[in-house]
Amino acid sequence: EVTFLTHTSILTELSGPLCDAVIANPGSQRLLESLERSNLLLIPLDRQRRRYRCHHLLLELLRADLERNEPDLIVPLHDRAAAWFEAHDEPEKAIDHALAANDPDRAARVFGRIGQPAYAAGRIETLTRWVSWFEERRLLERFPHVAATWALKEALAGNGSNADIFAAAAAAGDPAALA
Repeated sequence: EVTFLTHTSILTELSGPLCDAVIANPGSQRLLESLERSNLLLIPLDRQRRRYRCHHLLLELLRADLERNEPDLIVPLHDRAAAWFEAHDEPEKAIDHALAANDPDRAARVFGRIGQPAYAAGRIETLTRWVSWFEERRLLERFPHVAATWALKEALAGNGSNADIFAAAAAAGDPAALA
């Protein structure tokens, strides 16, 4: 139970299928139900008891334990979470876990699907976090659609000099990557 909770501590929300994918082992739903019945700080998020979350203090302890005792496992756990979220049409969570797994290809692929709609929906803080990740790693030319989306945002916000910087990064990238 402790290993299960530690390995799934990278998640903010738990479900049987998601946990099965992240830990690469079946039977998570039964374990979640058992943990909830045992009152181990697992909180159901729906009446069907299919989705749960850990109490935030427990989650912090579990994450610290994972970082301290099994740091090499963190990237594969995030990678499996990103794959699951992408396959289950939860793109924002897929990007967040892809970034945590240091997987720019997956993050950029998913960003390509939702970057513009996220901007249109006013998700500027989220987009800023994602684009900053690519910018800090000097990956904007490799993924020009990320730079182009941000160039458009900067231009529409009236930040011409920033728009020019991101547009130049997009222009320097492979044009085929924009398709």
